[in-house]
Amino acid sequence: MGEWTFDFENAKQADQWKVANGTWKIQNGVYSETSAAEKATHVLFGEDDWADYTIEARIRLDAGGRWDGLVFRAISEYEYCIIYPEKTPGVSAFFNIMATNGQASSTKTQQNSS
Repeated sequence: MGEWTFDFENAKQADQWKVANGTWKIQNGVYSETSAAEKATHVLFGEDDWADYTIEARIRLDAGGRWDGLVFRAISEYEYCIIYPEKTPGVSAFFNIMATNGQASSTKTQQNSS
C-alpha cells in the first residue's frame, strides 16, 4: 500500500502525470489546463492494475468550465469514469466513459449529495 500526495508547488510533479490531451502546467500551486482549446481535457495518474483506492481532491471550476471534473479508474485516455459537478448545488453527475472502435459512449447517473 502506498500514498501519493501532490501540493503542486514543484513543477516537476507534473512529470508523474500522463497528459491524455490538452496543455497542462503547474503554476502557483495549481495544476491546470492552459490552452482551453479542447473539451474534456484530462491527465492521468496511477496504474491500470490498481484496485481499491481513495481519492481526495480540491477542484476549482473556472468560468466556462462545463467539462471540469475528476477522472478515476482510467484504463486509457478514452476509457474512464468521471464525476462532474452540475450547476444545481449539491448535485453531481457520474459518467462511465468507454471507447469501442474509437467511438466513445457514456452512461450518466445523477448523484444528490446530502
